[in-house]
Order: sequence, then C-alpha cells, then structure tokens
Amino acid sequence: MPRRAPAAPPSGSGAEAVSSSSGAGCGDAVLAVEPVRRRLASVLIDLAERHGRTSEHGTVIENVTHQMLASAAGAAREVVSRTLKVFEDEGLLRTGRARIWIRDVAKLELEAVARDI
Repeated sequence: MPRRAPAAPPSGSGAEAVSSSSGAGCGDAVLAVEPVRRRLASVLIDLAERHGRTSEHGTVIENVTHQMLASAAGAAREVVSRTLKVFEDEGLLRTGRARIWIRDVAKLELEAVARDI
C-alpha cells in the first residue's frame, strides 16, 4: 500500500496541516519515486480526512497554498499547480483562493493508490 505524505496537526487553520514532516529515511525514498500525481492525491485525501469540511461543492480544504502542497508532496510548486489544473480539468476538484474543493473523493482516492503498469 502506498505511503501517504504525513500532515502535521493544525493549530487553527489548514495552513499548518500541510507542514509535512521531513526526515531522512526509507519511507522518504519510496515517496520520492512515486509519481507527483499520486503523491499529490495522497496529500489532498489526507488533508480532506483530517481537516476538510463538507460544503455544497464537495469537501473543502481551506488555508492551503500550492507551495504548501508542493512541500508536503515533495514536488516543485509549478508541477503541483499543473497537476491541480489537470485534476480540475478531470472534474476531481476545484481550486480557489487558498481553498480546494474535492468534488469526487472516491476518484481522488483511486488516484492515490493507482499503480503504473
């Protein structure tokens, strides 16, 4: 089962929740070889489970930036921004100012555990 990128508990907003623990270890090596799409999906699912709230547009994660997601996923901000756009084009989520609405949690979960063939 793929390792999800850990998110630290919030101290009031979702921004702190994205602060990923980054220690050198075997798990980090595994995380580094996973495709960004899968790693980002895992980070988003983890944040949704821990800090998301239900809204009319889906599960919303607030106070999160592309840079915070990039740090948690171990990727460049530009790559995370492009991947979020792809997810949005596919109808999985919608982005806004420091907010992400996950429209289809089940499909995003499939992305998080998908295996390359």
